[in-house]
Amino acid sequence: MKPWIEHLYIATFVLAAVVGGLVGCADISLSTVARDASGSGQGPYVRVELDQGLVTVSRQGRTLPQATSRLQVGDEVETGPDSVALILFRDLGEVMLLPNTRVRIGSIEVFFGEVLARVKGLFTASSQNVVAAVQGTSFSLTSKNGAVRVVVAEGVVQVSPRGAGWSAQRLGAGQAITVSGGGDARVGSASGFEMARLRTRFDVLRQAPRQGFCCVGGSVQPGQSDQCPSSMFGRTADDTQRACRAAETGYCCKAGKVTSGTAGDCRADQFFRDLQLANQNCKAVPDGAREVPQRPMPVKVN
Repeated sequence: MKPWIEHLYIATFVLAAVVGGLVGCADISLSTVARDASGSGQGPYVRVELDQGLVTVSRQGRTLPQATSRLQVGDEVETGPDSVALILFRDLGEVMLLPNTRVRIGSIEVFFGEVLARVKGLFTASSQNVVAAVQGTSFSLTSKNGAVRVVVAEGVVQVSPRGAGWSAQRLGAGQAITVSGGGDARVGSASGFEMARLRTRFDVLRQAPRQGFCCVGGSVQPGQSDQCPSSMFGRTADDTQRACRAAETGYCCKAGKVTSGTAGDCRADQFFRDLQLANQNCKAVPDGAREVPQRPMPVKVN
């Protein structure tokens, strides 16, 4: 295997203010992690929390106990066989890691796997022997079994060898280049599947339901955000249990009168599950006292 095939770099530049191939002024974050049941990056996706262990982050040679959202130059991020991740470069663009992909931040150095990128401004992909200069575009890069493939969906990519071997190639939308482990380059057309994935995967990932818990019939069950009303979904069991209690139906005592309602609609000491018990214990609020309704605790859903 050629040495330049082993490490392929995607370097992001901000008005050329980059030193040594590292991003100089961009905030970098691991913004989204999702489970991909297909294991191919095609979905369907279910977004999960970073502590689910589907993605690992290594820093200074050590794997962090839990993936972190805020990434640093030099961090290495790796997706598992059934997970995808989205790395966001603020004001620059975003890079999506498909299953079984490992990269290093600074900007992106691809060890193996496949990444999809949507970027603004100047974006440069390079290896020891290859430079791909990109101008505001959408493209994918795959490093697998000793070969590298670049597919362009939008914009223009200028792919050049650092040394001798093959002539520089200018790729437009719908074109692709494959460089073999032996260093041979071949330009052709991108497949319909490759083009569709570049155009849709980012939006599909963002619109994917979130994994968490649902309040169903008063009980908390594991579920997804698309499987229950938004007010009855929580990212943790405790959050969902509080929403469940607030939504429990029964009877409220307000100003000495019994009305049907939920636990979140009235004070805790003025809520009754049984109508007879409510009628027996409902008393008017003394003059000067205020009856403050207890609203359901909101459940934050990103």
